[in-house]
Parts: sequence; C-alpha cells; structure tokens
Amino acid sequence: MSLERKTPLKKKRDTPRRVPKFTCSIRGCTYPPRDFPYCAKHARLHADDLFARYIKARDRRCQNCPETTNLQCAHIIRRRYYAIRWDPDNAVTLCRACHKRYTEDELGWQDWVFDRIGEDAYRAMKFRAQRGGMPDLAYTIAELRAMLKEVAA
Repeated sequence: MSLERKTPLKKKRDTPRRVPKFTCSIRGCTYPPRDFPYCAKHARLHADDLFARYIKARDRRCQNCPETTNLQCAHIIRRRYYAIRWDPDNAVTLCRACHKRYTEDELGWQDWVFDRIGEDAYRAMKFRAQRGGMPDLAYTIAELRAMLKEVAA
C-alpha cells in the first residue's frame, strides 16, 4: 500500500481575499465603519453602554425603592423603538429586583409609569416612538458622551 495521492492538492489563491480598507475598531470585527470608528452593530452597543451609564449616574439609586446596588437602566417604552431608544426621558434606574418584577408585570409597570410621568407624557413618548426613524448614531454617541461628562462633573 502506498501513501501517494491520486489527485493533486488544490493550490492556494494567487491573490489574497479582499479585506476592507477600513474596519470597525472593535478587535476581530471586519465590517466597515460608518462615519466614526464603529460598524453599525458595535455603534448601537456602544451607545447602549453610554446611555445606561448616563441614566445610572443621573439617578444614582433605584427609583422605586431605596436600593443603591445592582442598578440597571429600565426603558419605559421598549428598546426596539430606535427613535426614543437613547432618549433620557424614556429611561429610569431600577434595581435588579424591581426591574425583574416590572418586566414580568406589564400592568403594574404601566401604572407605575403613569404615576411617575403622567399619562399625557407617556402618550407623547409613544407617539414619538411610533413615528419611527433611526437617529444618527455618531451624533447620539457624541451627545451621550457630553451628557455623561456633565453628570460626572
């Protein structure tokens, strides 16, 4: 029995694969960036992180109970509505327990929101959410950075 191949091995490509000239600044991501160093996916994640840090720095404690640990950013209207996803009026700080409780109890959450901001303000926010549209992420990130610096100072 011989160990020789009956068919020749395929040759490697003569030309290297096309790699975009500029790539996202997140290590390992090969998607092209937009107007700033992140691709669309990582820009949304970065904006979410900045927004959560801003809301927690602004409120400093759970808005439902006196808890100051395990804080989370809770959106009044769901995050899938990009028009108001990063709007500071659309978020409050809740502790993990309160966030979980209100996530599972939608009617209780709605009552809490109506007591906190009022039904008219909620309807206006809902109208802005339904109008839709994706905000400019570069502007949103710059604005969130400025707001975070202002709160930290």
